[in-house]
Amino acid sequence: MNLDQLKVFLTVSELGSFQKAAQANYVSQRAISQQMKRLEDELGVKLFIRGKNRVQLTSAGNFFKERSQAILRMVSDTSQNIMRFDQLERHNLKIGYFSPFDALLLKRLIFDLANEIDFIVVEEGIEHVITDVLMNDLDCAIVMDDYGFNQNFSAMGLGTQALHTDRMVIGVSERLPFSDTITIDQLKNQPIIYYSNEESTYLKKAFTASLGTKLPSLSIQRVDSFEQMQMKVALGQALSFYPRQLISIYDQPDSHIRYLPLKDAMHQEFSFNLLYRNDNLNPALKQLIRHAQQSKKPTDEQFIKPV
Repeated sequence: MNLDQLKVFLTVSELGSFQKAAQANYVSQRAISQQMKRLEDELGVKLFIRGKNRVQLTSAGNFFKERSQAILRMVSDTSQNIMRFDQLERHNLKIGYFSPFDALLLKRLIFDLANEIDFIVVEEGIEHVITDVLMNDLDCAIVMDDYGFNQNFSAMGLGTQALHTDRMVIGVSERLPFSDTITIDQLKNQPIIYYSNEESTYLKKAFTASLGTKLPSLSIQRVDSFEQMQMKVALGQALSFYPRQLISIYDQPDSHIRYLPLKDAMHQEFSFNLLYRNDNLNPALKQLIRHAQQSKKPTDEQFIKPV
């Protein structure tokens, strides 16, 4: 006897017909008849009174119907409870990021929790991840803020947890004759590129705003490949801007790129924050926020290397 037999038996008892039960299960009437005959043989009793066009339950059949319903309810309840217990032990957390740099922070943040939480991680443009957090399509995201302008996420009903503070530097090819710093005026002599895998102007607006009001005319364009960006910068075909400490980890020793501070720029400090809705009750999110609060250390101890 198995659960499939019990389900077929209940279908026959409700419909009063082997043929109708066969149609409901997309099998032949002969298959249903044989299955019920095997069930009767196994139990050693007659469950059906077989008429010409209809079958009825015997007294034993009615008793077995009640027990079959109880067994299936118990199995269903048990399965649901087991799933609930499993969900209590492991939770899903959907988290977004927008660049290789916040990916470094994300890996560090979630590594210790990887055995407790099932992470679903996606890379999107920064406007996209912010919208997805607002729409509850993501539980949280790592975003860059307070660079050029402040997003005022609290006014959107969003909370933030600081993960890392940094300062922007300009990547230039070793071929180009720059000194140890680069001026705002020198930026106009080269195209400036930035990476985003989706259409996005967030970094362009932030970088422009960070330079202040006395701004020369600049050519700032998006590229959709980080490797392409690094190649163009290394060959001297463009400049780009990077977080000083994180690029020191990410960059390769033979990249042929120098990372120079920007002289006389108004505001080149910024932060990477964990962004989430204040009304998100996902226990895994609460656990991640607590972990971020407890593991946050002075930035220089974590990342700083000579550049």
